[in-house]
Amino acid sequence: SYRTLLEQVTLSPVMGRYLSMRGSRRADASGRRPDENYAREILQLFSIGLVQLNPDGSPVLQAGQPLPSYSQYNIKTFAHVFTGWNFGNCDGFEFCSPGYPNAIGWNQPMRAFAEFHHTQLRSIAFRIAAQGANFRLCEGVAFSTMTNMITGVCQCFGQHQCTTPFMLHQMKCHARGRLGAHPWQDAQRLYQRVQGMGCGFLHENERRDSGQRLT
Repeated sequence: SYRTLLEQVTLSPVMGRYLSMRGSRRADASGRRPDENYAREILQLFSIGLVQLNPDGSPVLQAGQPLPSYSQYNIKTFAHVFTGWNFGNCDGFEFCSPGYPNAIGWNQPMRAFAEFHHTQLRSIAFRIAAQGANFRLCEGVAFSTMTNMITGVCQCFGQHQCTTPFMLHQMKCHARGRLGAHPWQDAQRLYQRVQGMGCGFLHENERRDSGQRLT
């Protein structure tokens, strides 16, 4: 499922380093704040996109202008969700480098370190749900463990009303020239068949050299 793909990407140490989620820690009295980079990109690039979308991919308009799908407030809130993760082969959070104790840390999911994770997620999640009367980003997420929190947030984004049309748009753009006469319908059929953008790109790449169109 797309939720599974999104969760695997989120906990990848390669992505964790690239978008600086690895090593992000909860706020403290010194003024430290959680890193917001991955929270921003998972919204903007990997799930719902910048603006609210109708099922056909057209933007939702208000007074002729597209409505944003999230705010800086939401980015700051979700940044707390992605705190407390580091390489999976580390015994400690603070002194764990890419080569500690050897390179296998790149080949396994990141590990949760609860003492560096934000602990007030119940109230934050409620504020997310209450942020918009008709457009809710996330609610009903499990909070029992850090892993459940990641799973719940990825499930939320994977099933969000804007994710499917946004991913379809991305697939259509990247597969331009290799879809049939009705690109939106072709991309939608492919998305439904493979249940995720990553698998869709895999199928598309397999056909690239042969010149076949996606069906």
